Amino acid sequence: MTHLLLPKLKASKGRIINVSCVANFAGEIHLSNLNMEGCFSAREAFGQSKLATVMMTVELAKRLEGAY
Repeated sequence: MTHLLLPKLKASKGRIINVSCVANFAGEIHLSNLNMEGCFSAREAFGQSKLATVMMTVELAKRLEGAY
């Protein structure tokens, strides 16, 4: 959805704001097992999703630097 909105955001000099919590500090991305099959923990899954959101935000900011 963010990528679909980028042209309009750039045209209007808008911002993308993601909200997270301290759970991202305890998170760890399990790249080989994103669904955490066989070792699912709601707390770890939540931390993983918050960390992924923060990582995506940082990468998007890097890619958009100077785009305005």
